[in-house]
Amino acid sequence: GLRKIFRTLTLGDPFQPDNVRRLRQIGLILAVVTGGVWLAQGLVAARLAPGVMEPQGISDLLTPVFSILVVFVLAEVFREGARLRRESELTI
Repeated sequence: GLRKIFRTLTLGDPFQPDNVRRLRQIGLILAVVTGGVWLAQGLVAARLAPGVMEPQGISDLLTPVFSILVVFVLAEVFREGARLRRESELTI
């Protein structure tokens, strides 16, 4: 996913619908992994290692959630860029 996005960046044509889809997939994967890790650590802390390992709090999710939001915002920026590119191609 990321390699294909970087390839389009180096070719000078990043605003493609495929990149929008790729960024959304990356954001979704990050969200699932972040949620899974957070739940797994909470279960381990509560069930397997009570008192040894502290469960993660909501504040521990701020950085990953912010990163996920940035990826989704980038996807929307790329979507808008692709739309503008299509419009400019139609006017020429």
